[in-house]
Amino acid sequence: MRRVRCSPRNGLRSAAAPVVVPEVPVGGVSGRHFWRPAGDGVRHAFRGPRWNGRPDATSVCGVEVSLPEEVSEEEWVRAPSCDSCNSALHAARNSTPRESRRDSEF
Repeated sequence: MRRVRCSPRNGLRSAAAPVVVPEVPVGGVSGRHFWRPAGDGVRHAFRGPRWNGRPDATSVCGVEVSLPEEVSEEEWVRAPSCDSCNSALHAARNSTPRESRRDSEF
């Protein structure tokens, strides 16, 4: 059995080491989001890690849209990304202090 030292370089830490948890933005909404073509023909961003199967949702830009169960490859390619969702996500990212956000959140 080989002993491995705990160090930040190898990603291991001791049991006594503090764990840094990123802050949750105001309102308790996580910084995670996903993009999905909606019923209005536009690809919107939605809060959460992935689509939960619901037929409708409110996008990041505040638009209530229907979400089809099946999305064709053509819809993914042709649907333009919502500029308002993109702007809102960039504004949220730029207002969060750099040390409190993870690169994978946005």
